[in-house]
Amino acid sequence: RTVAGAVQHLEKEANNAAQGNASEEALIVAAHAVSAATTQLVPASTVKADPNSSAERRLREASARVTASTGQLVNAAKEAAKWEQEKKQEEDDEKYNLTENKSKEMEKMMQILRLEKELESARNQLGGMRKAEYADATGPASPSSPSAKATASPKSSGAP
Repeated sequence: RTVAGAVQHLEKEANNAAQGNASEEALIVAAHAVSAATTQLVPASTVKADPNSSAERRLREASARVTASTGQLVNAAKEAAKWEQEKKQEEDDEKYNLTENKSKEMEKMMQILRLEKELESARNQLGGMRKAEYADATGPASPSSPSAKATASPKSSGAP
């Protein structure tokens, strides 16, 4: 089910990208999700099946092909994003004179600082989500355990 869900998400993002409506980041995340779900499927099936069977061998080969293909997709998306950024930068360079360039440079520096702050916040939220998911998967934690304290702290919620 996880693989099927990841593939459906990748298909949706690929269709959006083909229509020019999706970000490269969304496509990359979807591709990584497919690769991760496929990679997790192989050991899970090995537990239930004969690891030397032809079906198991084909599953491992298919998993390797999926991982290689999603890697190629990620690289293509990154190259497309790089090309778009270079094209935009060239257009911007042609538009601005020296004073405007300095002003734009300062704006970009402020944007970078804001984005770094957002990135740190998003990483903290993702860490909190993963801790909560792990805690749910391993059962209830005691109130004195570090994971219970981490999920209860206001810093991990990402709320201002």
